[in-house]
Amino acid sequence: WAAVVQYINQQVRCGTPVVVAGEPGVGKTSAAMGRQFRAGAPMPRTVVDAAEHLVGGTAAWLQRVKSLISGTTPVVIRGIDVLDDTMLSGLRALVRSDMCTTSVLMTLAADSSESAEAVADKLEVESVWIPPLRARTADIAPLWQLFVEQMPGGAAMRLSEQAADVMAGYPWPGNVSELKSVVEKLHRSGKRGPVRVADLPEPVHGGRTLTMIERAELDALRQALTEAGGNRSKAAQILGLSRATIYRKMKAYHLTA
Repeated sequence: WAAVVQYINQQVRCGTPVVVAGEPGVGKTSAAMGRQFRAGAPMPRTVVDAAEHLVGGTAAWLQRVKSLISGTTPVVIRGIDVLDDTMLSGLRALVRSDMCTTSVLMTLAADSSESAEAVADKLEVESVWIPPLRARTADIAPLWQLFVEQMPGGAAMRLSEQAADVMAGYPWPGNVSELKSVVEKLHRSGKRGPVRVADLPEPVHGGRTLTMIERAELDALRQALTEAGGNRSKAAQILGLSRATIYRKMKAYHLTA
């Protein structure tokens, strides 16, 4: 996460347009806003929702974007996955034109880095892929602490080592949004002090603490899938395993490509 935010902020300083892509709930807008693992105000950005063109009309929306990108404050265009090819062409003309005098960050919900790159190619801009939470379990603890600190009196809600292990083995289909929801539900229930495995909601609680060997195997699987861009056959080649073994282990660890 820190590496992604650092890269995005570097693009902002250079004035380079970029697509910030990832699965739903991974924190694309937060990354585009330059937020790190800490509470506080986001960096100065102007946010415009791509879905607004469905209400206000295509021409009016593009005119608004044109006005914003002609300023000095970086612009975040959220949810460009709702734009059709015609709208993407219009957006490309704007961000690649001389009238664009600030950085433009466009968030995109996508199921793979390849599909994200395909959209970025249409826009003729760079793209950055935010890995799903299941592929960056080291982010769970700092994210947990950040969300807890944002709760009134929530700083006393500490994640136990056993609960952290169970959460690392959970696939988090809702990504960061789901993790935040878990923190909020526990806080609303009145939970304070150490959070143990039994305190976690279903289906998170349905996990179990992984052994050291299982954790190493799970990390290797995630790394191989990341390097392979989600291609299971390629991941199998990286690990020197058969494709059937990869499928079996992914099912056992609740992993998706």
